[in-house]
Amino acid sequence: MSHFSRIKTSIREIDLLKKSLVNLNLVWEEKEQMIEGYQGETHKVNLVIHQKNNIDIGFEKTKDNNYQLVADLAFWDQSTSVDAFLDSLHKEYALTTVLEETKKQGFEQISQTTNQQNGEVVVIVEKWNN
Repeated sequence: MSHFSRIKTSIREIDLLKKSLVNLNLVWEEKEQMIEGYQGETHKVNLVIHQKNNIDIGFEKTKDNNYQLVADLAFWDQSTSVDAFLDSLHKEYALTTVLEETKKQGFEQISQTTNQQNGEVVVIVEKWNN
């Protein structure tokens, strides 16, 4: 028997979540809707990612204002495992957060490189004071 799993994340900002999903080439839809799992079981989410198998996954806002992944893991249909998906999402969310925050503070991104061996991302920004 299958059921919905709710996996906590440290994601708090919906706009940064949406940008992160786009950067990971994932198509999402922001609207409160019910996703369906095994034997018609449903769960309400705030943001939906449609899967090829028509068993969607999504994110719901929790009482502590974080977003958690909601999915019937028996029907997981992404190109990576759930753990790899969440690792990639958290990494992209952290990078997106840093880039957005530095931009707000008047910095301009000069370069971004990724170490292919360990996945470390180095971002160089600058700010000119007049």
